Amino acid sequence: AHLAGGRRGVVADIACGEGDFFENLALSFERVIAVDIDAAHVLRAAGRRGSDRVQVLQADAQAMPIAAESCDAVILRMALSQIPEPVTALAEALRILKKGGYLSVIDSDSPQGKSLRKILQDTITQNADLRLDVERQLPRLFMLRLQKI
Repeated sequence: AHLAGGRRGVVADIACGEGDFFENLALSFERVIAVDIDAAHVLRAAGRRGSDRVQVLQADAQAMPIAAESCDAVILRMALSQIPEPVTALAEALRILKKGGYLSVIDSDSPQGKSLRKILQDTITQNADLRLDVERQLPRLFMLRLQKI
């Protein structure tokens, strides 16, 4: 949750799986929107909501039913490497992110095709509205935090 930046307002946990992470987010944010495409994951996640401040949606990360610029933070944890079109999902995450908000990515490079990390770096370079705030390389993972300016 520390990667989410200001720890306030609304956070979207994209590809939330069964909800093992959004419970911690609910401790720091006023509202959590948890999204996953898999119906079984959404059902289990909804069962562990633990708070009326958590909303669980079944949706594709590439086309989410969330209003533009409505989230103070967006988290993509081990998500982009699992999505067929990571660039589309990243653009969708940026669409729902407010100006001044933080986008956190924790992932590993996809073994097939173009490097996910390279895709993210290219997106940052091509988008004047993004600022790289934090970047870390871990043994098998990388972490990025971007701010939409």
